[in-house]
Amino acid sequence: MIDKFYVRKMNHQELGYTKGKGGGQRGRYILISKTLAHFFPEFEHDAMEPSTSINIISPDNKKLITCEYVWHNNSGHRGKDKRIYLNLDIDYKKDLMPDDFAVFYKIINEDDNSSHIYKIFKFNK
Repeated sequence: MIDKFYVRKMNHQELGYTKGKGGGQRGRYILISKTLAHFFPEFEHDAMEPSTSINIISPDNKKLITCEYVWHNNSGHRGKDKRIYLNLDIDYKKDLMPDDFAVFYKIINEDDNSSHIYKIFKFNK
């Protein structure tokens, strides 16, 4: 069975918040859980800092948006993070806040099981 949903509770650091300084100080991203990374495209294990573009449909602006999905496997990131970086097309309102939930729905291309489109939904607590 193929997983169709990925749910992430957003944290302060992912959304660019620094204690006492508010938001927007840093780039915004969605950290991908190591145990659920199979939901998104796989990376080649021998590549350094691999990245790929993934297609996401945002419910806010109803269009297909390309975001960068990066595996920081050779950097200073302690956890060798996998991240989806939020660009202004998908995050133009910056209304995703700490403790909100980002829910991805995977739309599977039946003709080509290796290419997917993701639809993102945002929910507050």
